[in-house]
Amino acid sequence: MKREKINCDAKLKRVLLGALILSFIFAFSLSGSAQSGNCSPADCNDNNACTDDICTESGCINPAKNCGCSDPCIECSCDPLTGCVQTPSDCSDGDACTTDSCSGGSCIHSQINCDDGDACTADSCSSGSCTHSQINCDDGDACTTDSCSSGSCTHSQINCDDGNASTVDSCSLGVCINAPINRNDEIVDNSESITADDENGAANNTTIVESLSAENGVFSQPDCDDGNACTMDTYNGTSCVHAEQNCDDGNASTLDSCEAGVCVNEPIYSSSTNNSTIEAMRHVTHTPDCNDSDLCTIDSFNGNECVHTSKNCDDGDAGNFDYCYKGDCVHTLTSCDDNNACTIDSYNGTSCTHAPKDCRDGNACTQDSCDGQGNCVHILKNCDDGNACTYDACDSRGNCAHILKNCDDGNPCTIDVCDSIWGCVHTPVICEAGKTCVNGVCQAIAGTSPTSYVIPAGSAIILPWGTSVTALDALKVENGVAYSAGTALKFTRPLGSTQTTLGTASASSQIAEMVGLTWESNPFSVALIKPDGTVLNLQSDSQNIKHVTGSNYDYYFLRNPARGYWTVQINPTNPAAGGEGFSLITGTVGGVASSTP
Repeated sequence: MKREKINCDAKLKRVLLGALILSFIFAFSLSGSAQSGNCSPADCNDNNACTDDICTESGCINPAKNCGCSDPCIECSCDPLTGCVQTPSDCSDGDACTTDSCSGGSCIHSQINCDDGDACTADSCSSGSCTHSQINCDDGDACTTDSCSSGSCTHSQINCDDGNASTVDSCSLGVCINAPINRNDEIVDNSESITADDENGAANNTTIVESLSAENGVFSQPDCDDGNACTMDTYNGTSCVHAEQNCDDGNASTLDSCEAGVCVNEPIYSSSTNNSTIEAMRHVTHTPDCNDSDLCTIDSFNGNECVHTSKNCDDGDAGNFDYCYKGDCVHTLTSCDDNNACTIDSYNGTSCTHAPKDCRDGNACTQDSCDGQGNCVHILKNCDDGNACTYDACDSRGNCAHILKNCDDGNPCTIDVCDSIWGCVHTPVICEAGKTCVNGVCQAIAGTSPTSYVIPAGSAIILPWGTSVTALDALKVENGVAYSAGTALKFTRPLGSTQTTLGTASASSQIAEMVGLTWESNPFSVALIKPDGTVLNLQSDSQNIKHVTGSNYDYYFLRNPARGYWTVQINPTNPAAGGEGFSLITGTVGGVASSTP
């Protein structure tokens, strides 16, 4: 196995900074075939599915792929291992009785139409299935035939006519009764008589008074109700009698009258009113017309105003839905409850209605809905435009605003651009051979050609403290010179190899992503910036992060790092006058547990 030792001698001071501080968009092979004017597409492969690998006259470039979506209902992203990912927006509200869709970036939840076109059924949806319950027109009278037509209940009397004039036909508890008529002819004298023939055929002046009786001896009386609640209606055997209700309270100081069947005794305030007037007024009823034309209310006058009391249709059966329709009580076996907590259920006189619950909170930046349990849910509007180069927010009118990011890092020796996938990218200025960037200008310096190379997989790498690890893939080495303290040098590296995230516990403890920096004399500060922009905690936890430092080195071994592009930021704390040489090595290695102190 080939063993290579990283050399950090004083020659590093003369290495051109710009040519060695390579951005993440350049990849170099071991032989240097990817250098300017001598490369192939295979040489430019950076093993990142989120970049396009291109060989140009100037060398390899790896620009980020454009994974943007024109459809606001599609969320676009990029996975460094698999490439562009398009995920449809999840608009499911968990309610099987709604059709969920996305339009213009907003979720739409349309109620399933369960109308079967039959006005005599109550249509509803439960668990995604439509149900059509027949309206219950049962009026509780067994002597009527109940039916529904065009949404209205009809109650027809059962026909008990047996076609026999000698029977009294009636219905009781749903059974027809046809009782024989008993004729008792009573003959009385009368000057205005009806002529009838006797047994001998002689004409006699007689009046025949016929009285009908049922077999049980109970006479059938006519209906004497005159529609006046202030009269007592009776039958005296020959005719109806309507006696005025007696409202006299025996108090001469009150004016007694009847109003809608209720006695009213009003105090008489004027002593000048003569007795005859008072007496006449006592026998006058002056009930106002309180009819509200609603057959489902009982209209009355309480002495001061009209009262309209809803007709009580409660049949005492908790299993029925009781209501009044056109004056008739209807008792439906099932209520209008559609078992959907997100609807308000009621009856409109013809069928059940289920109005959606109003969950509007008045905030234009929330998407308001009902969660299926009757609870209103207010989800903040998603204004993410899928562009990492904008700050996304929602204004008071509910409109999404996208403000461009300022990627200027204040370093004149970096090219600051924004990538729609990764956000701000700071690429060091690349100067031609023999020059380096100082304050934004490429200046000539004396020194050797820049040193940037890769160590092939399978190589053994001797670490600064004497032990070694094995390269599991090609390790990238950058040698350079830093001239100015306070001006950080940034290198972008793809981390999150599947080798460090998969495998058994014992195997994963031996594998890690290595990021190591060595220098000649004066120390550097090192910071690792994760893909989300946060800085990795420098404290080692010996589990997922192994941090090893010495007088001239600073190494990280990362297990299961976040997948994506990390930034390695280095800065000399006190560089020598001629610059401070350094060497940066990155890649996946094995044998970590036995090689680190």
